[in-house]
Amino acid sequence: MSWPASLINGSRTTRGFPVADSIRIFVVEDDEDMRRLINRSLIDGVAGVSVAVFSSANGVIEAALAYKPHLIILDWVLGHGKTGLTLCRELKQNLFLKKASVLIISGKRASRQERLETMAWGADGFLKKPFSMIDFLMHAKALIRKSTLSSARPAALLRVGTIVLNRRERQVCGPGGNTKRLPPKLFSILWLLAKHYPRPVAGSHLIRHVWKNSVRDAEVWVAVFRLKKYLEPDYCSIKSVTGQGYLLTFPCR
Repeated sequence: MSWPASLINGSRTTRGFPVADSIRIFVVEDDEDMRRLINRSLIDGVAGVSVAVFSSANGVIEAALAYKPHLIILDWVLGHGKTGLTLCRELKQNLFLKKASVLIISGKRASRQERLETMAWGADGFLKKPFSMIDFLMHAKALIRKSTLSSARPAALLRVGTIVLNRRERQVCGPGGNTKRLPPKLFSILWLLAKHYPRPVAGSHLIRHVWKNSVRDAEVWVAVFRLKKYLEPDYCSIKSVTGQGYLLTFPCR
């Protein structure tokens, strides 16, 4: 299996299949000579790397969602009405991709304000062209370390069905990327239902773990009813299973 051309529109591949333990890097650069130079430097200078290169922003988000790159290198100017800054913003606002490190490279004369703007939009680094490959690799390796250390922390995300839960932010993310923040108790219910999916969760289990045995079944029913109002129809639903408890259902019914 290799990086599929149908998924990575306008790109070519250089190291074949991005295995799970490889360092996955995306290079988005409209200048062919620069793409080749960066690609060769990464292959020669970073151990265990898989590189995919793009000539434009087309297909980058879709490919990133599929392969979760550790580092994404973006040229400031990408053409077709898209800039590295706007693509960086899209990446960092995506719940599934925001931990990837982003390095902006630019051939234009960027002011101090513009450099600060790249950081405000979520970029993790900035390099002005022309740069030496030694400097480039130093930046790239530092950002790879940052990304891999971040991904090694205890997971705060839980994927189930067509949704993803962010425990730290108490957010649920739907299949279209839309997110909603939930009240603490309601998120705790949803987290337990998601952890046990596809098995139902008894009301007594919710009472014990969410309320520390301080409520009765009626209060649980009311809380689940409120939670359903938050979730339907964009995320999922919850149904009551007689004699067993509550069960997440996908898609919403």
